[in-house]
Amino acid sequence: MIFKPDWVSAFANVITACGIIFVGLQFFLTKRQQKKQTEIHIVELHIHFQSEMRAIQKMFGAGINKGDWIPSKREERALRLYWYLVFDEWYTCKYVSKEDQLNALWERYRCGAISALKNQKFLDDIDEMFKQKSYFFGLREQFKLEINAMKAEAIELKRIDSNS
Repeated sequence: MIFKPDWVSAFANVITACGIIFVGLQFFLTKRQQKKQTEIHIVELHIHFQSEMRAIQKMFGAGINKGDWIPSKREERALRLYWYLVFDEWYTCKYVSKEDQLNALWERYRCGAISALKNQKFLDDIDEMFKQKSYFFGLREQFKLEINAMKAEAIELKRIDSNS
């Protein structure tokens, strides 16, 4: 059987179209898989940060939110660890990653730091870290800008709370 050139051309076009559809489908599935992997990574990162945070929180006594709270040596260490964890969250979510989802995660984490900055002992500790010129991976000034922005929000929240 001899193929006419029109049939050969049509067959080649069908094969080419199938190849294009296959490549497009493969591209779509790869992108979908990458998105799922990113989501899994973000969840794992969140679980890690939350586990670290819970371990630090366990180091604080029940009086932490009282105005006259005086931290024990163990709690002083927990304060320092808290700020290093906040730095790690900021560094990972905001500074290193350009992922919108991680930037959004930082926005959630910073709410906790703003709340902590309403506590004078937390505020004093981060100020002391900057006075001691803690290095923060060479990002001391950038991190200090973020802390200062959060301090301003904490001051505003304290003002609102006191007027309520």
